[in-house]
Amino acid sequence: MAKRTPLDIAAAMDADLARQSTAAAIIPEVEKAQSDQRPPGRQGRKKVQTHVSPHVHKQIHLIALEEDTSVEELMLEALDLLFRMRGRPMIAFEGRQRSRNGER
Repeated sequence: MAKRTPLDIAAAMDADLARQSTAAAIIPEVEKAQSDQRPPGRQGRKKVQTHVSPHVHKQIHLIALEEDTSVEELMLEALDLLFRMRGRPMIAFEGRQRSRNGER
């Protein structure tokens, strides 16, 4: 059986540090590239989501269809109603135009 070469701890640590610094340099570039790929209407915005039952999902889509609007518009309207009920400013449509019935 061949003799095992002794482990060079210093060399292993240097290699690990080199990999970490390379990754640290690449990650901000990747994050910037991903943020640049977002449509202009979504840049600078955060996603809020939840899981609902199939019945709730179907109902919100039916309302959107009946009112000729999007589920996103309905959800923003729901957020504004929640804010109003809690005595907070209605800011869900901040920086955007409501597309339904020319409201807002």
